[in-house]
Amino acid sequence: MVIDNLYNNFKIAHIADLHLNLKRSEQPQQKMFQDIINTVSDRYYGIDSLIIAGDIFDVTPQTNAEVKLVYQFLVDLLNIDTLSEVVFMEGNHDLILKKSLQKEGETDITVFDTFINMLNSLNEDYSNKFIYINKSGLYQSKAHQNIKYVGYCLRDGMKLQPFDKDSNSTYIGIYHDILKEYAAEKKLPVRQDVLDRKLSIDTFKNDGCDYVIAGDIHENYNFDNYFFYCGSTQQVNTGEGEYIKILKNNQIKFDETTSEKFINIYEIDIKNKRLFLDKKQSLINFRNYITIDIKETYTINEIMDMLISNKNKIESILPSKYNVIENTIVIKLLYYYRQVESELTSKIQEFFKSILNNLESNIDVKYSGMQIESEEAINKIQKVLEIVNDTNDNDGESNVNTSDSILTDELESLKPIHLTDLQIQKLFEAQIDTINNVDLNDDIKSEIINLFKSEYKNIIDLHSNKYYDIQLLSIYTNNFMGLGENKINLDIPGLTRIKGTNGIGKTTLYNMIKYVITGVVFDGLSKNQKVKNALLLFNDSKPEIDKQIVKLKFKINQKDIEVIRKNERIWKNNVSDEQKVSINWKEYVSTVKSDVVIKSADKEITNIDVVENLLNEWFGNTINNIVILNSDKLSKILNTTGSELKDLMLYYLGINYLSLLKNNLPNVKESLNIVKPKINYNDTKIELNNFVNTVNNLKQIQSTFETDKLNYEKVITANEKDLERINNDLISLGYNPTVIDLNKESLESLQLSITELSNYTFQKSIPEKINIDNERKLIDLDFQTIQDDYGIFQEKYKIGLEKLDVMKSDRIKEYQKSITEEYNTKILNCENTINNIRTQINDSEKYFSDKINDANNLISKLNTEIYYIDIEIQNIQNELDSGICQSCKRPFDVDIIHTEELNQKITDLNNQKKIKQEEIDKHKLIIENLNQNKSKAINELTDIFKSTNNSLSTVKNEMNLKVLDIPKSLCEDLEVKYQKLSELNETKKSEYNNAITEKDNKISVLISKERKNSEEIQEAINHNNMYEKRIDLLMRIESMKKEIESAERLKDKFETYSNQKKIYQEELQKNKFELQQLLQKYEESKTNLLFNQNKVEQINQVLKEYDEYKRKNTVFIIYKALVEDKFPEAIFLYYQQFINNVLNELLEDMPFKLYWHSSGDLFMTVIENGNIVYRPVLLSSGMQNAFLGLSLVYAIHELNIKNNISHIFIDEISGQLNSGKELSNQQDVINYQAELSNLLSKFRKKSIFIVDHVIDNLFETFSYEVIKDSSTNTAKYIS
Repeated sequence: MVIDNLYNNFKIAHIADLHLNLKRSEQPQQKMFQDIINTVSDRYYGIDSLIIAGDIFDVTPQTNAEVKLVYQFLVDLLNIDTLSEVVFMEGNHDLILKKSLQKEGETDITVFDTFINMLNSLNEDYSNKFIYINKSGLYQSKAHQNIKYVGYCLRDGMKLQPFDKDSNSTYIGIYHDILKEYAAEKKLPVRQDVLDRKLSIDTFKNDGCDYVIAGDIHENYNFDNYFFYCGSTQQVNTGEGEYIKILKNNQIKFDETTSEKFINIYEIDIKNKRLFLDKKQSLINFRNYITIDIKETYTINEIMDMLISNKNKIESILPSKYNVIENTIVIKLLYYYRQVESELTSKIQEFFKSILNNLESNIDVKYSGMQIESEEAINKIQKVLEIVNDTNDNDGESNVNTSDSILTDELESLKPIHLTDLQIQKLFEAQIDTINNVDLNDDIKSEIINLFKSEYKNIIDLHSNKYYDIQLLSIYTNNFMGLGENKINLDIPGLTRIKGTNGIGKTTLYNMIKYVITGVVFDGLSKNQKVKNALLLFNDSKPEIDKQIVKLKFKINQKDIEVIRKNERIWKNNVSDEQKVSINWKEYVSTVKSDVVIKSADKEITNIDVVENLLNEWFGNTINNIVILNSDKLSKILNTTGSELKDLMLYYLGINYLSLLKNNLPNVKESLNIVKPKINYNDTKIELNNFVNTVNNLKQIQSTFETDKLNYEKVITANEKDLERINNDLISLGYNPTVIDLNKESLESLQLSITELSNYTFQKSIPEKINIDNERKLIDLDFQTIQDDYGIFQEKYKIGLEKLDVMKSDRIKEYQKSITEEYNTKILNCENTINNIRTQINDSEKYFSDKINDANNLISKLNTEIYYIDIEIQNIQNELDSGICQSCKRPFDVDIIHTEELNQKITDLNNQKKIKQEEIDKHKLIIENLNQNKSKAINELTDIFKSTNNSLSTVKNEMNLKVLDIPKSLCEDLEVKYQKLSELNETKKSEYNNAITEKDNKISVLISKERKNSEEIQEAINHNNMYEKRIDLLMRIESMKKEIESAERLKDKFETYSNQKKIYQEELQKNKFELQQLLQKYEESKTNLLFNQNKVEQINQVLKEYDEYKRKNTVFIIYKALVEDKFPEAIFLYYQQFINNVLNELLEDMPFKLYWHSSGDLFMTVIENGNIVYRPVLLSSGMQNAFLGLSLVYAIHELNIKNNISHIFIDEISGQLNSGKELSNQQDVINYQAELSNLLSKFRKKSIFIVDHVIDNLFETFSYEVIKDSSTNTAKYIS
């Protein structure tokens, strides 16, 4: 019941992440519950409300003991009289979000739903104090009317609907997940797309939350007094305990930041709607974890001296030391300490007993630093890690995705941070210097690096790494091998065990999963053997089922997908049933039609090649290698060669760029165009020297030619100057016989032209130009007046026509309206008559049909009665025929009275039957009459209907004709007006056309006058031009006569100069000829020199190409060596460390470990008598193979970021394991069956399905039993 607002302050206690798990000891957890109850019930704190923000449980499904303990805890809280309410919301550890343990059709049901139902039925007071946030939304506080809780529930994906806020209330968000700001502040390794889906402070504020109280993070954390994590209530694992690290130089470092646990207590000022953290009340650590990390080499005494000298400090970091019930000490040691382990752990035990009130601690020793590498390999590994760590690529992004989850458990913390592009590049560069016996200059190195950058970028661009997170959900078949119709839920967390008798079909599930994904059942058959593969799927004993189907549902990156494989068996013609069930029935099958389809919510893919390629891309080779396992497969994986195992591991890490770089080497070689010149390098060098010598000799010879050439050129130059001088003298003389002859010819021509111009002896005067523009403007002005008058008339004419048209239209409409009104009355009468007749027809139909139905019903009833009379008569007759009276059980020949009674009864029944038959005949006659009357009445009404309808059509036709037939007299006066108006328009139009003609004539006269004037002017101008030309010719004739007379006086002097010029020309020609001969010889030597120089250049080019080939070939050889060997080795060495860490963690409880050597080979390590013994896994036993193989497979699963499959399916691997119970000496005996169960419990990120006959208790969370369905003679999975 909500309390009225009687007080202004309100106190809330806040806890979360209790993580109850009774696989640990129970007492510390009971004590933890009691400590919480004591704090909440303490009146000193005055707590009104307790909020539990998720994760009461540690794992699901919970055991009955765990559920019982939690129920009691909640009831004890509700029983606190000072506490007004308990608010609870589940966390991720409380929920089975997979619908795995539910029956089909049920929704998510948790132990808390059951608790609520129990409260509601048993105790109303408790029920009224408990608020269970089982879906996202707004919840009213039961303790105060002005407090509202805003639940962000994981069950519905935190899908909060908007709500209206009350201004008087305080809204408190309750949340269980990572806050985006917390992840950023703590630099948690969360993938960006996952981080983007987390809620932020702005989200809560936008949703209307005034404050947020949260769980999930085990640290007490306050963000700006708005968002609060209270942390876990107990130390859950070593990560939350004290950490003591023994360093060099006898130094000890303490890390205690997360060891203390609290209940947060808030106070709310109701009036001012303000919440503040009033107190962090410490909780007692009943369970304590201490980690002692010794990574340096000391003696035992030196270690104990350091601990004893720091005893006060160690006591100070154990605030609950007097209350600790269970203490666990994890000692991390180098293998250096393996021979003194017992002595060292004994002394550490005694030391902490002196601190923890003589409490015996659980001591767990973990070794690190196991090393079987050579010094060279160790240096390589160290170098790789240094390069990665030194490459601080803040802007670089890893080209693969990391895990979705926050790395909170120890296995997660061992996962590698995947390499960025820059780190990959630096690792490649570093490997160049590891190439032996090759001296590379900086240019070659730079070219190799640039080649790698280019190839790597192209691969990343074209083949970006795709990550497939695959969650198997369920599988269905109608018939698969020995299975009948089955729908099997796969979406089950933890360990699922499959039980059943031998040969029943337990592993058929595995075959079915393998088949639906890969299309193959057994490894011996390839996909190409389609019919053989498909025939294996059919049940030998079910020949009638020829259609077989398997459907697998799963999620890929949260998207729902269904794969469907179908097969239809087609028998040959004329195959008998006996042949179909025979031992060789497969011979009678003609073929098998197979099909495979992929479906999603928005798409269906039916192309078989596309489907198979998609399945191969999604699942890769995981199904055959690391998903479906048995002893043989584990042995095969362990015995895989080092190089193959390396490639497999790198493939699952998503590092496909290594194989792509390697596969692309032929293309790289082709792009480099590495072609070796077909020459002998030494012979070519000798040939080059010979040609160089020839060139030098030719150059020496050419120097004499240059001297002779210069002498000739000087003589020729002097000849040319003499010739130039005599030419100038001839020019200055001015005599030229050729010019004189030409001038005489020109003079004769000019004289002829003068004769042709003899008529042009005077100059004419030019007439004045006439201007007609003004006269034309006057004509246009007169015409414009006429045109304007005509336009005004046309407007009036148009208006007159429109008025007449309106008058005519109005008269016609009035006429047609009167006609329509006249006929509408007749039409309406006809239509009314038709409707009445239609109604009468319907009524008659109904009347007669009802009567006929009544008669038929009566006949049916009478026939039924006759039927039962016949049955009764038959029964009596049967009794008479039997000879025994059924009443008295005596023969009828003895019991005559009963015989007569029965005969009389038959007679009476026949009479009744006759009367009823007569009644039937009577009513049949009535029906016949009714049908005749009905036909007659309907026909008569139909005739009237047709006649009336015809009359209606006639009236409508008459009306339409009359409406269209307009009387001439109706508009006779208007037609007269039309005529007069038209005649006036024709008169005006004729006047206007005459004015246009008159205007055109006047303008034509003006234009003719203007044209004539222009012709007279042009004629005068032409005459005067010819006159001026005649005068010019006369002047030129006189000038030419004078020039001819002057030139003839210089003839003798011209001839003297001409003879001298001839002598100069002959001498110049002779010298030029001799120079030409000299040049010809020079050019021949020059050609010879050019030839030899070209040969030198060609040979140099060939040698340059040879050097280029050597350079390219060196680049490619080094690049190829790096891509094929050195670079993959460096990448492997980086990830090798992480996978060895995971293997070490998985096998920490076993007396043997698995180590992946830098060579790629696997070694088993065993500590015997304090010494480490290394053995190849080939020498390991069947028991060891089981543990080593499973650990390796799970390690690959953990690091797999390419095809992350949710499941591992295990088949019968425990045959080599014993429990040790059968041994007489039980000391130091290891129960390997229990250890297998323990190992499988560490596979927390996978759903494990296992078929096992040996181990009694696997602590499975769920089980299937395979039984024989007798009704179908097939196997069936039941839960």
